Amino acid sequence: MSKERELLRKLFESGMLDRLSAIEVGQLLAQPEQTEQEPSTDDYAKLKEDYKHYISQKSQKREPLSDVNILCLNLVFVAIVLWFC
Repeated sequence: MSKERELLRKLFESGMLDRLSAIEVGQLLAQPEQTEQEPSTDDYAKLKEDYKHYISQKSQKREPLSDVNILCLNLVFVAIVLWFC
């Protein structure tokens, strides 16, 4: 049992709470205790696999520019220079 629930139980049983608080505490104590859920190994394995996939996609090398692409970039550069002259 958690420390908080134990403290509430002691306060409830000792009668140190007013009537309204005692009813609320009694209702809280009647509920099952919630525990934090540990991440499952399946979740960890999926995260690890997703990370590997992300890194492999990110690190793929691009193909070098073709001669046509370089020519087009040079023409665009010349057009920009001529525009501002």
